[in-house]
Amino acid sequence: MLEDDFDPNQNPQDGYIESITEPLQEYYIYFSGTPTILRSYPIYQKITTPVYHIVGDKDHVGENATEELRNELRRVVHPVDIKGQHLVHAEQPDYFIGVIKNIMDEIIEDSEKNGDIRFEDFDHLKTYGINYKTDLQKIAMENGLSLLE
Repeated sequence: MLEDDFDPNQNPQDGYIESITEPLQEYYIYFSGTPTILRSYPIYQKITTPVYHIVGDKDHVGENATEELRNELRRVVHPVDIKGQHLVHAEQPDYFIGVIKNIMDEIIEDSEKNGDIRFEDFDHLKTYGINYKTDLQKIAMENGLSLLE
C-alpha cells in the first residue's frame, strides 16, 4: 500500500519523502480533516475499548491538537509518545513495529493478569478466577458437551 504512493528509490534519511499523490488530492484530505474530526468528537464518548494514541515528538500536527484529541478520548486513551515525525510508521517501520509489539505485549500481560476486560463476563471472572474460560470449557467437555467450531 505504501509502495503505491512513494518512489521506492527515495531515502527517508535524506530528510524528506515526496508523495506521488496529486497535490490537489492531498489538499482536499487535509482541508476536510479538521471539520471531520470535530464532528466526530461526540462519537468518541461512545468508545469503550482502549485507544493507543501514538504521536511522534517531532510531529507537525502540534501539541494542542494532540492534547485536544487525547482529552476527548480521556476515558479510554493510552498516550504513547515516541521519537519521530508525523509519518514515523512509514519513515521508521522497524522502530514503529517495535512500538506496536510493546503495546501488544502490555495488553497480553494485562489480560493474563486481569482477564479479558473488553467484554462483560457475567461475573464468571469473579466466580471461577482468571482461567474461567478454560475451566468452564473443561467442565462442559466433562459433562458430555462438545464445542462447535
